[in-house]
Amino acid sequence: MRLLGLLPGCAVLLAAAVVHADFDQPLSVRNTSPIAGLYGLPAWQRSGDGVGVRLEQGSNFTGSTRGVSQVILDGETTVAAFTVNQFAGQGWSWGLELPVVRHEGGFLDGFLEGYHDLFGLPDGGRGPAPRNRLLYAVDVPGQRGVMLTSSRTHMADMRFHVGRSLVQSGPHSLSLQTLLKLPTGTARSISGSGAVDAGAWLQYQARGLDGSGRVSLSAMLGGTWLGRGDLVADRQSTFLPAGHFGLSLRIHERLRLLAQVDAHGALFDLAGLDVLNRPGVLGTIGGRLRLAGAVCLEAAVVEDLVGRSASDVVFRLALLSGC
Repeated sequence: MRLLGLLPGCAVLLAAAVVHADFDQPLSVRNTSPIAGLYGLPAWQRSGDGVGVRLEQGSNFTGSTRGVSQVILDGETTVAAFTVNQFAGQGWSWGLELPVVRHEGGFLDGFLEGYHDLFGLPDGGRGPAPRNRLLYAVDVPGQRGVMLTSSRTHMADMRFHVGRSLVQSGPHSLSLQTLLKLPTGTARSISGSGAVDAGAWLQYQARGLDGSGRVSLSAMLGGTWLGRGDLVADRQSTFLPAGHFGLSLRIHERLRLLAQVDAHGALFDLAGLDVLNRPGVLGTIGGRLRLAGAVCLEAAVVEDLVGRSASDVVFRLALLSGC
C-alpha cells in the first residue's frame, strides 16, 4: 500500500493532459495474481488521448500439491501502473504501460476472515494459517521454480499497445489491438516472466443499446503468444486465448456503473496443480466518476470466479484522463 502515494502525485499531470473524452468504455482488467500477472494477458485497451495511474491490491491464499510438486500463494500483491494512450491519426492509436509490483504479507487477512464469518462464507482454509504471511512458492521437480518470503518491490514487465480502428458507425465500434510485453521484470522477484509475449485481439463496443444512451455493451476476443519464460518453462502454454464481456449503465452524467467478466486460458499444463493449470475467470463490479474536466476516478472489486487461478479479491483504484 505504500504505492498509494503515487495517486495524488499524478493528479496534476492528469488534469493537464490533452484528452478526447470517452466515458463509457469498460475497465481494463487483467489477472494480476502473482503468477498470471507475469504474462502478457490481453486487457481492454482504452481509446482516446490521456494518461493515468492505476493501483490494484490483491489478496492471495491458495495452493495445490501433487506428489512432490507444489504451489503455494499466500500474501498480497500490489500493482501500480502508469499508462499513456494516444491517437496517432488515420484510425491508429498506441499505448504504454509502466508497472511496478510489490509482494508483501499485507494487511487484509483479518478483514477478509471477518467478512467471511459475518456472511457465513467459506474462508478457503485461511483460519489456521498465519495472518499477513508472505509465502509465494512454485516447486516442480526438474523445472525452475521460485520462493519468495520477504517483501519485494520491483519494476514489472513493460507493455506496449498498438491499435487500429476497423469500424466506427454510429454506436458501434470495432478495433484490432496488439500487445508487446517486454521482460523488464524478473521471474526471481516474481515481477516478470523473463520472455517477450505478443498478443492480438478484436474489441467491440455498442453504445446506447436501450435507445436512451444509458446502456453500453463490450466484448473482446483474442489471445497471446507466450515466449519461453523462466518459470516451469517446459510445461508453459504457448498460446493463451482470452475474452471479455461487459455491460455499463449511466446513472448520472458524471457516474457510470460497470460489470464485466474477463477470462483467459490455462498458463501451464500441470495436471493436479490447479493454481497453474486452470483457466482464469474474473468477475468485476465497479464504477467510474467524472471529476473536473475529463479526469475520472475508477473504483472496482475483482473476484476470482473459478477458484485458485486468480487472486481471491482485488481492490482496484485508478485516476485517468481522457474519459
